[in-house]
This record gives sequence, structure tokens and C-alpha cells, in this order.
Amino acid sequence: MLWFTGDRIASTYAQTVYVRGLKHPDIGQTMYRFQGGATATLETVWCMPDKTPFDIDERMSIIGTEGIIHVQDTFPNLGIVDGGKLHSPDTTYWPMFNGVRGGALRDEFNYFAATALSGGTVTIGTPEDATAALEATLAAEESARTGNVVRIR
Repeated sequence: MLWFTGDRIASTYAQTVYVRGLKHPDIGQTMYRFQGGATATLETVWCMPDKTPFDIDERMSIIGTEGIIHVQDTFPNLGIVDGGKLHSPDTTYWPMFNGVRGGALRDEFNYFAATALSGGTVTIGTPEDATAALEATLAAEESARTGNVVRIR
């Protein structure tokens, strides 16, 4: 969410539910408000019944003023709506092409290795990005614990 908006989170409100009586919650919902006014909602459920007859639903929808991006774990895994048209580019993570691996996961590995080997500066997934994500997560945990909106400096 931070990468897509390019913005910092200003506040968060979260709630959790304990279903199985374990140490950590089974269900959580969090709403993030960004400094620029965008909002994001995150939901997670860790207590699917043992014999659930379908895969876990993993998806993200980004709704903007001029279109929608929908990412999910099943095919088609990427849908982009812009100008009233739907596009679904192939984003397979680890496909094989003529005996050679390709796809987004390979590109991520190549970026990491090339940056590390060249001593270059990381521009994607920076320590600052990781710090902001951790800060947002800790604020959500505090909000769930206290029941209050937590403001992030």
C-alpha cells in the first residue's frame, strides 16, 4: 500500500477477534489513512475450517479516480480497468520459457543480486520502506489493543 500510494500513513484503526483462544488473534481488520487522504483496508483471517473446499482468498483491489487494479492469487491474477477496458497482462511469477526461468520472481532476484554485487543503492524495498511498514503494523497492533485510532508521526 505504501509503494502504490508513494505516501506515508497518518493514522490507523484496527480490530481483532479471537476465535480459537490462541495467543494471537484469528481475524483482524485494519483501516489505514494516508497523509494525502487515501485510505486502505486490510483484512486477514487465520481460522479457516479444517475441510474448507477452496483455496484461501488472497487479493488486493486498488480503486482510483480513473481506474481499478485488481490483484489475486488465481488466474487471471492481474486485472487493470482503465478507460472502460479490462486488461489482464500475464504476471506469472516463475514460468519456464524454452528451458529458462522468467517472470516477476526472477526479475526480483536479478534486481537484488545485481544491486548487491555492484554495491549499488537500493531503490525498491528500501530500509525506509521497511521502517514505514513496520511502523504502520505496530500502530495497528496498538489500535487493536486499545480500541483507539492511532496517529503516526
